[in-house]
Amino acid sequence: MNTSLTNVSQAEMGIATVSIVIASQVLNLCLGLPLQCYAMHLLLSKPSGGGGVDVNVIFAVNLTFVEILYCLVAPLYCPCIISLTLCVGALLGFWLGTCMSGRYVFQCLLCLEQYLAVIHPMIFLKFKPMRYRVGVASAAWLFVLGIGTASSCMFPAVPYSAFGAVYFIVFFLDSFCCLSVLNALVRPGPSEKDNGEMSAAKKKAFKIISMNLTTFLVQVLPIVISFGLLNTLPPESFHLGVAIGMTINIAGGFVHPIYVLHKYRKLP
Repeated sequence: MNTSLTNVSQAEMGIATVSIVIASQVLNLCLGLPLQCYAMHLLLSKPSGGGGVDVNVIFAVNLTFVEILYCLVAPLYCPCIISLTLCVGALLGFWLGTCMSGRYVFQCLLCLEQYLAVIHPMIFLKFKPMRYRVGVASAAWLFVLGIGTASSCMFPAVPYSAFGAVYFIVFFLDSFCCLSVLNALVRPGPSEKDNGEMSAAKKKAFKIISMNLTTFLVQVLPIVISFGLLNTLPPESFHLGVAIGMTINIAGGFVHPIYVLHKYRKLP
């Protein structure tokens, strides 16, 4: 079922919903944009041994770029939530569709990369060269741009059911990859003694992946739940739930750049 913004009155959305949406978008622009830009600077400032971008940060760079674009949606989205006469229409639909799908596609690729590195190291080494990662990233961009184009053509209709299905698929894949990696880390390797303790490297990887999984669940679950209640809740309650879920979603986007700052030892 699609819900059109043209059929949603200001009264149905409610003042609380509008206030939450505007506040979260402004916060994402004013706080998230500088944070994401600094993370991008750090990722690009450490080239590989042969020059150029480090092959290990290809997906992280793309994710950060999508997050930067997502921060810039505020000047387009805030006027639209106030009045449809202020909307830029198809551009907003394209921007939202591209960014919202892109951030989860590249999160999924980062998780899949960790999964292959731990569970299937030979496959990981085989596809480690830059050309493979650039090819996968290019295919991902074609996919998300296709979703953005479809969203642009459908605007101002919002396909909540379709977005909910995409979120559920990404949620399932990311959860499977992270849990598989965690399960592999707690088992001793061929050259390790089964003394009940993990090595320092495994402990570090376990903490990082646990943090990523927890953040992902907090970021995505409210969206999946709120979109799933489209036909259950009254319009005002549904839009309030979506607004709260999107606010949590935006806040979860701060975790990746903060982790990059921590990784490069830029945090106190």
